[in-house]
Amino acid sequence: MFLVLWLVAACAAPTTITSDALPQFSGVLLQNQTISGEIILAADLLIPEGRILTILPGTTIYVKPTPSTKIDPEWLSAETEILVRGTLRIEGTSDQPVTFVPLEKKADQDVAWAGILFDRSVDSVVRHAQIFQAETGILCINSSPLIQENLIVESRYG
Repeated sequence: MFLVLWLVAACAAPTTITSDALPQFSGVLLQNQTISGEIILAADLLIPEGRILTILPGTTIYVKPTPSTKIDPEWLSAETEILVRGTLRIEGTSDQPVTFVPLEKKADQDVAWAGILFDRSVDSVVRHAQIFQAETGILCINSSPLIQENLIVESRYG
């Protein structure tokens, strides 16, 4: 496995958008899904065992910071998170990365969301992702996703 992970202290992330017109998603992924374009992660997302979420190159996911959220009945963080128990395939390219950026960040916060948490995930891939201002950019618990050529910026942990 080839792993390249950069932690960068200062990098500008897009944060001003009109969110009313963008599609939003959260909750439990009930069927396999492929997403692209600009999307808002409005609260926690659980990808359960047996489900696959594919994120295509060039997709920007604006994460809405929501303290004290949880995916009933399972969650690992009080902040907005993507909890992967099934399969997450982030398929960015060097020319078209997949970007995760907070919709907003309060001045008194170090981080704006929990990050991507793999817990007993299978066959997951995180390729050419840019993850901004997460508590933990990528956390693996009993999981071995392919993690390749990603940028984790202004996060507490990589």
